[in-house]
Amino acid sequence: MEKLRSQHPIEMDQSSKQTVTFKVSLESTEQEVTAAYLVMGDGPVVLLLHGFLCEASYWSRVTQHLQGHYRCICLDLLGFGDSSRPEIDYTVESQVVFVQQFLHTLAVDCCYLMGHSLGGWVAASYALQTNSLLGLILVAPAGMAEDLLRFQVLRPLSWQTPVIDSLLAVLSPFAFLCQQSDFMKMLNFYRQQLRFEPVMQAWCRRIFKLETSTELLSQDIERLRWPTLIIAGEADQIIPLWHCQAYARKIPGAQLEVIDGADHFLPRRHGELISAFCHHFMQNK
Repeated sequence: MEKLRSQHPIEMDQSSKQTVTFKVSLESTEQEVTAAYLVMGDGPVVLLLHGFLCEASYWSRVTQHLQGHYRCICLDLLGFGDSSRPEIDYTVESQVVFVQQFLHTLAVDCCYLMGHSLGGWVAASYALQTNSLLGLILVAPAGMAEDLLRFQVLRPLSWQTPVIDSLLAVLSPFAFLCQQSDFMKMLNFYRQQLRFEPVMQAWCRRIFKLETSTELLSQDIERLRWPTLIIAGEADQIIPLWHCQAYARKIPGAQLEVIDGADHFLPRRHGELISAFCHHFMQNK
């Protein structure tokens, strides 16, 4: 169950977030949405996109080292953090459109784009569509291939019946006795996400139907021509090393850096090293 662990951190004062509101066409419907983001530093713009079930502050241990050289903008993706939660399917394309309109609203014409996990998938998809980008940095990016069947274990947690909540409550004391309290906390976290968070509900609904496989980048990514750095965790069980190696092999001229013994939570656990890789890449691309 390590693969299903929450990535959500509490690391930064959320009162420092700024917001901007704009209209955007999402899945054939024009909507007014709010984008929440953190901004720090000065210099060339680096837009950072977090992974699934995270938000902008997940990058804090990276940006604290980059902000002396770059203007770091950490965006809450649509449906996460303090950004809007519209009733949509939350496709990768919807996130790309959201990012495009966010940059347009902030009058950012060109930037470095950096994404982790789901954010890497969105960043790579954005890079395939844009005509202006300084460089692309993918940190353990999703989107090359997805083992969707392993997420089927979440299906019972999505059932809208109080029986599931009662069952979890009954199991909690036994989990404590078996030293599995963290596991129960994880199950309860996912239960709450699946009950109340539109983005989690939409993603799992599409995953259960294996619909997200149509958005994979395994073929299109070969068209990418921007300078690209890929950072992988050698012991990542969520986005395994071979996944990042496939990205590096398919993107012309891509650089690959592998952090020995590192798991999937790279921005949180290896912020200084990631920032060093990024700074070197941006200075020498």
